[in-house]
Amino acid sequence: MRYVEGSQANPDGQVAYSRQEAKQHFREAAAATRVPFIYLSAGVSDEVFRETLELAAEADTPFSGVLCGRATWQDGIPVYARGGAAALRSWLEDQGVRNIQALNEVLRKGAKPWWDFYGGKANIELVDTQI
Repeated sequence: MRYVEGSQANPDGQVAYSRQEAKQHFREAAAATRVPFIYLSAGVSDEVFRETLELAAEADTPFSGVLCGRATWQDGIPVYARGGAAALRSWLEDQGVRNIQALNEVLRKGAKPWWDFYGGKANIELVDTQI
């Protein structure tokens, strides 16, 4: 997203990809996989991670979810440094919750169940591996 035209992660305007090109890259990466996949936040800001997921959803990329932590709570660290544990707890109960709710909204729009990757639940065979 750092070099995608119009991205909030691109404050200096250096562009390597248009939004359409970036979406095509999302599609190509998804087409190369043979198993369900998720997106990792890699510690970017909460806003940039959500923007990335929204672009993936616009590209109709069949991702099955996310793995993120730092993106959703890292802005609470300065709050903790200034006000201690009580201030962080208050931030988590307010902004932290709003961050997760906003992320969940993006996931509702874009994430697909992992079993869709295999053509739906009816195509999933459960195998008992107990001896």
